[in-house]
Amino acid sequence: MGIAARLSAALIVSAVAISGAAPAMAGVPEGKAALDRFDYRAAMSEFSDAAAMGDAEGQYQLGLLYMLGHGGIQQDYGRAAQWFQRAAATGHPRAMYMLGNLYATGNGVERNYEEARKLMLTAEPGLRDATRLSARATAVMIGELLEARRRGVTVTPVAATPGIAKPQSQPRPRR
Repeated sequence: MGIAARLSAALIVSAVAISGAAPAMAGVPEGKAALDRFDYRAAMSEFSDAAAMGDAEGQYQLGLLYMLGHGGIQQDYGRAAQWFQRAAATGHPRAMYMLGNLYATGNGVERNYEEARKLMLTAEPGLRDATRLSARATAVMIGELLEARRRGVTVTPVAATPGIAKPQSQPRPRR
């Protein structure tokens, strides 16, 4: 066996040994292709395989499928939160962002504004522009809500932003 062949074989073995995620990645591209075809059942199967092998992107995608509940998949915020939590534990920023939203709204988890804010701020640097701005804005609003609560101000949910609340104020008289 020539040196080039031995080097190539060694690199392949090293890559597989170092990257425990290499076999898990097999289901993610297929899952995304299934989503492109609107074949949610096939996507669920592919992402489930990847997620079970510890692939963070597979876990995140599986969480999205449960959160959205399309194509005959039963919507289940609790299961979505579990998959987002697994992916978030590996540092997956979009999973942190989605899990933060679930904590802010109380969907699938007990509402926890502190945890939601922490997740949004942690996820922010790894997100794309629009989502990064959304994460920052949500974290700021939650911070304001928490500060209002610390001051003893009564807060009520804002209809336009489920789970986010603002201080109650008296209506202004109409002129």
